[in-house]
Amino acid sequence: MGRHSDGTNNYSLSRSVIAALIIVVLVIAMAIWYVAARPGSTTADHEEPDCVAGELELPVASSDEAVARSLNDAYAASHPVVRDYCVTPILVSDLSAAAVYVGSDSPATDQLLEQAGRTVSVADAEPVATQPVGVAADVEVAREDVALEQVAFPTDVDPAVSAAVATELAAGDEDAAAALRDQRVHTAEDVLNEDRYAATTRDGSPVGWFFTELDSSVSFAALPLNQTESVSEDKARAGQDFARFAAESFAGGDAQQPEISDTVWEAALPATGQAPATPADDDAPEAQAAPEVMSTLFLLDTSDAMSPFLPAAAEAIGEAARGVAGAGHSVGLWNYSSPLNPGVQKSYRENVMLGPAAEAVAAAAGRFSTGGQPNTREALSAATGYAAEVQGPVRVVLITTGTADSGAALPEIAGDDVRVSVVHIGPNEPDPAVADVAEVVTTAQTAEGLNDAVGQAVGE
Repeated sequence: MGRHSDGTNNYSLSRSVIAALIIVVLVIAMAIWYVAARPGSTTADHEEPDCVAGELELPVASSDEAVARSLNDAYAASHPVVRDYCVTPILVSDLSAAAVYVGSDSPATDQLLEQAGRTVSVADAEPVATQPVGVAADVEVAREDVALEQVAFPTDVDPAVSAAVATELAAGDEDAAAALRDQRVHTAEDVLNEDRYAATTRDGSPVGWFFTELDSSVSFAALPLNQTESVSEDKARAGQDFARFAAESFAGGDAQQPEISDTVWEAALPATGQAPATPADDDAPEAQAAPEVMSTLFLLDTSDAMSPFLPAAAEAIGEAARGVAGAGHSVGLWNYSSPLNPGVQKSYRENVMLGPAAEAVAAAAGRFSTGGQPNTREALSAATGYAAEVQGPVRVVLITTGTADSGAALPEIAGDDVRVSVVHIGPNEPDPAVADVAEVVTTAQTAEGLNDAVGQAVGE
């Protein structure tokens, strides 16, 4: 007898099998979600990471702002998390406040770090960027027309660039070293309207100038620095992560940094490259004459970079103020750094206006703390403007670690009765524009030398 269909599918799965399949699918989905969402996954790069410990700013200093900004932007775009902190890299000018230094892999960087008292936390630095080098001028020049004797070298700005250009153009190391010693200038702008060219990078060329690229470049490394009193361990660890990321992201460059001999490096370094003057050298610059003692406004840099020198600076200002006031002149004191509080717009503070109160100046100098960046040009412009409004000659004595606002204009000193003396302290590069407006420039290599340097600046 034939069987009749009852409408039931004999091949249907049992409920237990269906449940098992559902469980397997859920497990696979959870595994995929875990892999995609775990820290460091590129799948979740568009999502905001959890900042369990909060936000952390990573201070990055560099000899080349364009290179550092590019590295900072790339690192920030990766949404880095270090020790449960969401890290944001920021560019700073003060090496003492930095957790990373981006600079040429060269003795010039070694010298700078040593002068600043900073040490690198890794044994071997890896390249993170290259910058083509060449020459720049306010007129166009073909590569084949560039001769070594026509090139000026701003070694104070970046010795590595000058060393690479000199090596590329010279017939040998001795010729390159001689050019670096004899043809150095403060900045590229010093050759404006001259029949010369300045060694520089493309990004470092002055605005509006023509850049001629050579077949050479400078290699940059990201050097994580050890922690200090002003750089926490968390920042130091973030600096190591920044350096790792930058090295792993670097694809290499076309032009390579040339082999630069010790002879050329020695000539390029700011502290050792100057040709020594001899007694028979009639062209040697004359020693600066002692300035005349007059009413004096002290302008003190209280940025982070001044931190190791502040007590000595305060003592030197107090002693000098008493001497100036004792000679019958007025004294005053301003301090400056980048604004530290919300709503504050200007970088300088008028603490003691010009008057006979030397002890008020000494007391105010002893109450300062440090913070921020040295906005020197803004403060000096304001101080000299104030000095010009005072009846009689006034000397502005600037005690500074360098300049963070080098892009700001520095107007001509207002009034014939305003004089400027500059005391530079610390490892950061002096601002040549500030030196140009000064009657007297002195340098203190250590905190112990500040007393004599400030005394010379006021004319004692």
